Amino acid sequence: MSNARILRIDLSPSRGLAAAIVTVHGGAAACAGVLVAGAAGVCLGLLIGCLGLAAAWDRALLRSPRSVRALRIEGKDYVTLELADAELVPVPIAPSAGDALTVYPGCDKQQSTCSAKFNNLQHFEGFPYIPTPETAV
Repeated sequence: MSNARILRIDLSPSRGLAAAIVTVHGGAAACAGVLVAGAAGVCLGLLIGCLGLAAAWDRALLRSPRSVRALRIEGKDYVTLELADAELVPVPIAPSAGDALTVYPGCDKQQSTCSAKFNNLQHFEGFPYIPTPETAV
């Protein structure tokens, strides 16, 4: 895209965000430790705490080699992520003419659709007999 104007957005490390991430995960770890009894609660709390440290390291402090350091926006349909290790990762924004797509039928969460369209009523996990908020008193 040689003629397109390039907008570059540099991301910088944020110690405040890192502290907030670690604090929130620390609170969640403490809650898990209290709510889940025994060694399982301790292990779960430690895992949540480690997740917070990893998230702060990668997402807020941008220390991982795979951390996004900059966004490069070229035109309206082309974005490139620049990683800390200088790798450029293209991000497709919109399909172009000739792009191959795979389309899957969606679920509208209705029991009748699950039965008639997909013949899959045995796996229906909805609650069809609960009244809607408008009709419940």
